[in-house]
Amino acid sequence: MNLKTLLLVNLYYLTFSLAGFSTNTDSLKLVNKLNKKFLKKSAYLLIPSGSISTYQLIYSTDYARILTTKEVPRIKEKEISSFMMKKGEVTNSDYLKLLYYYKTKDLEKYKTLLPDTLVWRTPLAYNEPYVEYYMRHPAYQEYPIVGVSHHQAELYCEWLTEVYHQNPDRIYQKVIYRLPTEAEWIYAANGGLSNANYPWAGPYMRNAAGKIKANCLNFGTEGVYRDTLYKKDRNGNFKEVYIYRAQPHHGIDHETDLNDYSDITAPTISYWPNNYGLYNMAGNVCEMVAEKGITHGGSWNDPGHYLQNHIRQFYEGEHSSSHKRGFRVVMQILEY
Repeated sequence: MNLKTLLLVNLYYLTFSLAGFSTNTDSLKLVNKLNKKFLKKSAYLLIPSGSISTYQLIYSTDYARILTTKEVPRIKEKEISSFMMKKGEVTNSDYLKLLYYYKTKDLEKYKTLLPDTLVWRTPLAYNEPYVEYYMRHPAYQEYPIVGVSHHQAELYCEWLTEVYHQNPDRIYQKVIYRLPTEAEWIYAANGGLSNANYPWAGPYMRNAAGKIKANCLNFGTEGVYRDTLYKKDRNGNFKEVYIYRAQPHHGIDHETDLNDYSDITAPTISYWPNNYGLYNMAGNVCEMVAEKGITHGGSWNDPGHYLQNHIRQFYEGEHSSSHKRGFRVVMQILEY
């Protein structure tokens, strides 16, 4: 059985067990036919079922506690069911379709869905052109949408689901679009590799030709070290706060190497895909997951440490937004 057939069979057993179909030969043929038709011209990829070590989740969540208590966490495998995932992050073009849809149908909802373009304004940089043009200018059509909140990302998924079911020629009878769970995101980023640090094999940020593998600040984990600061708590006691610092331009031999990555975001389909065919799972924009307040993958403005699959970054509030934060969606098939 080749890899493509194996992926389709994985999805087949998951979907038909959920939808109550019998697992017979005719049903399998139907699943294969519909999946082939959907994937042929789709922006989505089939992520096969499998498992992920809970170490990759525990490490991010409880690392400080583990260091303090010396407790060894119980590691087990978490099962992941098959799902469809967008090849790249949601683009400006994708999100503008949502805005145009509601601009004529529901002006009040349209206003609530508008991204915060002022996220580009920073004290140390002149970014006014991005404030004005980044979302709407044709040059940035295939760049990832930023300035959206977790709540707006969920509304986008709800809209995709609604629009899909309005299509009389839809391939599947019933689906739901949603944000990936944290476990699903890490599993997809691993690309079939066991406990991978990055979406690619190995610990390095550059390939054999010296090209940087992701859109990020120009240094990898080998140039990042942990430092300790001391901060007063509300009771006036000092407590340790861990931060990560980077050695500027660590490992760079030539000045021209400083210009081999994007100044801001890059198109969502750029750099190199992982083994599943997913682009920019590391770098470009850090991606929101279903669990509020958590992103993975790092961004164009982060060093290599934060691009590791299992490393969490945090934000406050489901309505907050950033010029570094975006999202991608998954499609779950409920009924063929």
